[in-house]
Amino acid sequence: MDDEIDSQIPNTSSAWQLWHHDMFDRDSSPSLQASGTNIVQGLYELWLYTLQEGILENGSASFSRFHLTWGETASARVDVFVKPFNNLSLLKLRQWAHLAHQDQNGEEEQRKAVLLRLAQLHYDLLRNSSRWRGSSIDWSAESKELLASVQLKKGPEEL
Repeated sequence: MDDEIDSQIPNTSSAWQLWHHDMFDRDSSPSLQASGTNIVQGLYELWLYTLQEGILENGSASFSRFHLTWGETASARVDVFVKPFNNLSLLKLRQWAHLAHQDQNGEEEQRKAVLLRLAQLHYDLLRNSSRWRGSSIDWSAESKELLASVQLKKGPEEL
């Protein structure tokens, strides 16, 4: 049983796919946005797309949602938790990564550092997640935990 669980937990050689959902047209199928290997890189892309396209300048959710998969089971998926309104932690992360509309030409090095740190933190939470031992799965549980910790931080250096 433990071998079966361990094989579901992604690692740095796991192949992943990033999917986009158009929430305005709910009848449309998800479209493949990006793919690759190394789950940390996949989480990096998930955070990049979510911060760049998943929320509006005022912190409300946009019509774009993203999720990452790396296998065929329900547990092999992660989402970033986006509320309909007041996504203050996501706005904070967007600002720290210089992804706000006015910061599009911001510091590339800072952007990459913030996104990579988010991806690594998300991966650590995912590896130790209760989803591997529980009977129910919340695809955004790890991101909720991460966003709650961001709420308490004053700057990207605290990530």
